[in-house]
Amino acid sequence: MLRKILAVLGGAIDAFVVVFLVEWVGHRLFPFPADLEMTDFESIRAFMESAPPSLLLPVLLAHFLGTACGGITATWIAQGDDRPAWIVCGVVMLAGIMNLSMIPHPTWFAVADLVSYPLGIYLGIRSIAARASKTTA
Repeated sequence: MLRKILAVLGGAIDAFVVVFLVEWVGHRLFPFPADLEMTDFESIRAFMESAPPSLLLPVLLAHFLGTACGGITATWIAQGDDRPAWIVCGVVMLAGIMNLSMIPHPTWFAVADLVSYPLGIYLGIRSIAARASKTTA
């Protein structure tokens, strides 16, 4: 039981660190406009309605990779049990839903974002399972 709790914690920490790092790189490559006032909610809302895909795609990539890495970590710590990874998916997805509810995003982004979490976990779990089967074969 302790191993599964540690798997969820480790997977969630890993997921959020990867999301942070990938988003940080994405925002360096595709920065927000200099005149965007980050403390003004209406300014952010107006900008997000017309945000270019180049600004939002790195965020999608961050959410996908973060969830996949969190799933890999959780499954590895749980010694092949994928249930902690799905809990990590729920935690990261809940954070994403909170973000979507607080900051308006284009519909295409919201749909793609909500798909990225379970897809990332699924592929993360599959990758660790494939690696485990190669080492036992």
